[in-house]
Amino acid sequence: MKGITKNTSRVITAAVVYVCFVEVSIEWDWCLDGGCKVREEIYRNTMCYYKELPENDMYRNIKDAMTDTDRKRLLSWYNTYRNKMAAGEIPGWPPAADMRQLTWEKDLEEVARRFSFQTRRGHDFCRRTEKYFDVGQITAISDSVGSNESYPDVKFAFVGWVEQYKNVILNADPKILIKQYIYGPEGAPWSELTSIVWAKAFKIGCATTTFDPKDPPLKDAEHGGRQVTCNIHHRPNELYKPIYTMGDACTKCPTNTSCNRNSTHPSLCALPGDPSDEVPEFIFLNSEMLAVNRYCAVILLLITRLF
Repeated sequence: MKGITKNTSRVITAAVVYVCFVEVSIEWDWCLDGGCKVREEIYRNTMCYYKELPENDMYRNIKDAMTDTDRKRLLSWYNTYRNKMAAGEIPGWPPAADMRQLTWEKDLEEVARRFSFQTRRGHDFCRRTEKYFDVGQITAISDSVGSNESYPDVKFAFVGWVEQYKNVILNADPKILIKQYIYGPEGAPWSELTSIVWAKAFKIGCATTTFDPKDPPLKDAEHGGRQVTCNIHHRPNELYKPIYTMGDACTKCPTNTSCNRNSTHPSLCALPGDPSDEVPEFIFLNSEMLAVNRYCAVILLLITRLF
């Protein structure tokens, strides 16, 4: 090349190599950068610790079953329930002054999918992402149903989570629980429900997988099914911290958020640009159970006032 000496060429080459090295070195790495420290223990990130394989020690034909429709449904269920809670429309629960609107985060979904491929109950230990460090999680797993072994709809998970409402009504005073989160009694959990209405949360990513039994099936794994996993930021259910601030909806929205009266979720504190036309779909208990819980709520309130 005219006008460029060998020495100049070497300098240019070195500069290009240096730039490439810098770009690669600062890229997020799930294994190198994604670890978590929990009670003095260091855990590898779910994306590093687990594999996304079509078969594990219990099941086969494990598949990513998430669709755009299910993403919209799950987000709508969450936000609709949160909006109802904020507005004071959940029987026995006071309104929330600072309930945030949730929006979808693909990295949270990616980590949730990796764990969902494990087809196991319980939770992983480290689900942080590059952007969000404190991430909570709720999961549900169900066997196939019916004579044709069809996979259950993702709705089974959300229905199960919000049905924990009755555990709160029968075992606690919602107002006390809201002020200071504590664990539910054995056999009557409420942590999934409180995760759904944790006011500070504003990002969510869910995943769902379907799976079939091995051939021949293993003991306690005779049926296929579906797993649903939702990862949430900010992490909910911090012990002794408030679930939300009680008060009229929208009166204590966090900085840079406000309620949009023209939104389909008018009682949620939204960031500028958050969707305002999400189609609401409210999932609650059936009318019979709701009536029973209203009765229990009244009895509990009377007992509380007496003592």
